[in-house]
Amino acid sequence: MPFCRECGNKVQDDWVACPKCGAPQESAATPAPAPSSSEAPAPAPLSAPAITTRTGGEKVSQRIKEVLTQMNFTLEQAPEELNAREQSRVGALLDSISQAQGQGLEISPQAAHSLGDAALLMGRTDEARSHFYTAYNGARARDEPQTAGWSRLRLAELEMMSGNLKKAGWEYLKVLSLSKQLDETRLEASATIDLGNISMQHEDYNAAERYFRQSLTLVTRTGDRASEGVAEHNLGILAEKRDDRRAAAEHYQHSLAIDRELGDRFGEGANLQSLAELAEDADDLAAASEFYQQTLAIKQEVGDRNGESECHQWLATHAEEQNHFTIAERHYQQLLILARDTGDREGEAQYLLSLGALAVELDDPEPAPQYLEPALALFREHGDLPGESECLVRLGRLAEEREAYSTAREYFQHHVEVLRNLDDNEALSDSLWNLANVLVELGEAEKAFKCYREAARIRVEAGLEVPEFVQEQIRELSTEQSG
Repeated sequence: MPFCRECGNKVQDDWVACPKCGAPQESAATPAPAPSSSEAPAPAPLSAPAITTRTGGEKVSQRIKEVLTQMNFTLEQAPEELNAREQSRVGALLDSISQAQGQGLEISPQAAHSLGDAALLMGRTDEARSHFYTAYNGARARDEPQTAGWSRLRLAELEMMSGNLKKAGWEYLKVLSLSKQLDETRLEASATIDLGNISMQHEDYNAAERYFRQSLTLVTRTGDRASEGVAEHNLGILAEKRDDRRAAAEHYQHSLAIDRELGDRFGEGANLQSLAELAEDADDLAAASEFYQQTLAIKQEVGDRNGESECHQWLATHAEEQNHFTIAERHYQQLLILARDTGDREGEAQYLLSLGALAVELDDPEPAPQYLEPALALFREHGDLPGESECLVRLGRLAEEREAYSTAREYFQHHVEVLRNLDDNEALSDSLWNLANVLVELGEAEKAFKCYREAARIRVEAGLEVPEFVQEQIRELSTEQSG
């Protein structure tokens, strides 16, 4: 299961936005304008499957409540995840209820609400929406306003997950109104923080701050430390968007302290990564490195492969810049393992190339071709000409250094062909010199002369200086051919 890049919350592959912090996920579309309380239309009646009352509905509802309560499903919240046994039980329960409802079974609104949470946790989004509709309409019919409010909140969250932020905003405003009528502080806080997320996505930062601070006041009053941590983190994101790094760091540190108090490793990892990025922006690379190392340990612990890769990538690059090549090699080796485990062929090619380059930096060029050859094959597989070019020139130089001139010629010839397609005149002239050098070693003076002359011509036409050693080679070879 993937994780939200902003807050570390687990998200489903088909979610467009994170329901916890509102951050767009990879497939997010451009959001529609955010609603305001003055322009929000009256919510349309929510449609639900027609249910006929049948004997046994209350018994089934009670059984659903018993089963899901054991797994920590309540009206207000659901567990973060299910183990394999719980997933099997929940899946079987959802299937049986779906079949029974098709035969006219009516269940209580609270049972329908819990089934919606269970379906959502199982990735059965459409089924979850149907259960929440049933819960909302049933609760209104039975005059159960608390259940109606929480089910409406879930429907708003589903709109947010699907990227329909305008409709989600209207739904949250309705939930906000219901929560105030009921004096339901937790429900009000949940709706308020999500309205802040929507406002932030639309870059209405004043409204976002107003909602976030209001939600922080509400959750502090109720003693909801987890929601307090979310509110602090979101205020940090908002401060960062306003380029107020000091305020952002303070909010992230407050959120981090709460996450550590609660043992929330997902939230802790998200706050540490945010602090790492702030330190990097401030050019405090020592602090950034420390934060990234702490983040990496958590990402590995919770199984966030993408987050783990991001940390390894930063730490590898930082180590290279500091000439700590052994440390960089260790991180690239881990990146290679992750890329292969996840089937990331393009990433695998890049990490193989990096490892080949590092072998040279470590004065151990012998294993370099073992990395560069498979990298070359992968770059060719994906039609990545710049990657292919980098592998070819490195392999050519390695062959030249060990005096395998025929092999070097083959690599440099292919390199020249690739560069002609990349329209990089300076690199092409350099590659022609490389090819000319090995042709001289192979005794092919006439071919070498042509390569040097073409390289010089390309540089002159591009307005670039022709190095003295190239001019000298041209003169010497020209004399030899004249003689």
